[in-house]
Amino acid sequence: MSTLADLMNPETRNILEKYKRLSTLALEMGIEKDKTTDLEYISGKLKKTDYKHKEEILNLIEKLSKIKK
Repeated sequence: MSTLADLMNPETRNILEKYKRLSTLALEMGIEKDKTTDLEYISGKLKKTDYKHKEEILNLIEKLSKIKK
């Protein structure tokens, strides 16, 4: 029996993994749950803080922004 992950192509799975990681880090940072995948919102919040995973989040935002275009 196949799972949904088995049916997705690797590129789609990779994108979803990036969003999942971003969401997890955003929650840890204190971002509201409904904003954890909002790239612009998180980016704006990062400018005002010195979060320990700031570089990783910025990297994820950069990659996801390129994909979105």
